[in-house]
Amino acid sequence: SKRAVRKGRSPKEKTRSIDDEALKMASERYEDYFQSALDKHVVTVVASGLSASDMTTLNSLCSEKSLDGESKLKLAEDIDKSTTICVIPSDSKKKDVVQAAIRSKKAMRSALLGIPMVTPDWLKACKKQRRIVPPSNFIRALPTKSKEIEDSGQSIGGVAKLAAAWKRSPGNPHLPFQNMFFVFCGKFAKYRKTDLIELLKDGGGKIISSPLTASSKLKSMTRSPASKEQEFPTVIVLCGDSGVSLSKTLENDIRAALESKPSPSARNVLFLDLQWVFESVTCGKAMPPDLFEPSGKKELWKLCL
Repeated sequence: SKRAVRKGRSPKEKTRSIDDEALKMASERYEDYFQSALDKHVVTVVASGLSASDMTTLNSLCSEKSLDGESKLKLAEDIDKSTTICVIPSDSKKKDVVQAAIRSKKAMRSALLGIPMVTPDWLKACKKQRRIVPPSNFIRALPTKSKEIEDSGQSIGGVAKLAAAWKRSPGNPHLPFQNMFFVFCGKFAKYRKTDLIELLKDGGGKIISSPLTASSKLKSMTRSPASKEQEFPTVIVLCGDSGVSLSKTLENDIRAALESKPSPSARNVLFLDLQWVFESVTCGKAMPPDLFEPSGKKELWKLCL
C-alpha cells in the first residue's frame, strides 16, 4: 500500500485556539493509525449520528468485497481498540474549527482512544474514487454544553490534544483520568453508569466499586504525610443526575479528607457533578471543579474550591 501523503491543516481551523504542535501531532497520529489498518487491508468503521443517506453509502461501500482490489471496509457497531475510524457529522455552523455535530459516547471514546473521526465527506470521496481514501480533514473538537467553556475556547482542539498524547507516547499516553480513582454516588437516570465507566477507563481512570474500599482509600490519604517524591492519586466522587445519596460513614470520610489540611488529600479529593467527565473529555484535560456543582451535598463540593 502507498503511504498516506501528509497534508497541511484546513484553513478553516482556528489555529490561534489550537496548539499548533498538538494539531500537527494529532494529524500524524491519525495518518499513521489509518495507514496501519490499510497495511492489513481491513479498515473498521463505526458510524455515529449519520443520516439515512450516509448510512446507505457506508453500507454500500462495506458490501464491496474489496475496494481498489486490496482493502475492505468493515462496519462495526461500537468503538473499541480495533476501530480504525469513526464517521460523524460535523456542525456546519462552526466555521473556525471542524467540530462534531453531536457529543455521542462513540465520539468521546474515539477521542480518548486516539481514533480518527471524519465527516461523511470521507465516505463520498471513497465512493467517488472507488477506493479507500486516506483521510486528511479530521474532527478537531466536540461540542460542549457549558457556555463558560464555550466562551473560554477550551473545548476547541480538545480532540487534537488527546490524539497528540497518543502520538507522543503510544504505549502510555497522558490521558485526562490517569492516576484517578472514581466513586459513584446517587442515582443515574439520564446517563448509564456503564457508559461512564467505559469513558473513565478509556481515559486512564480506575473505578472504586464499594463504599468500604472508598472509605479505606480516603482514610489512607488523610493519614499519609505530604511528600514531594510521592504523587498521590486523586479520588473523585461523581454525583448522579437524579439525587445524591451517601452512607454516613463515606460522607464523613470525604469531609475529613477535604478538611485535612495541610494533608495532600485536601487537594486530591473532589466531589463533582457527572458532567465533569464529559467536559473533561471535550477539553482533553481534567477540568477544575468550579463549574461542576452537584445536585446535592453542595457543601462537600464547596470544600473542593
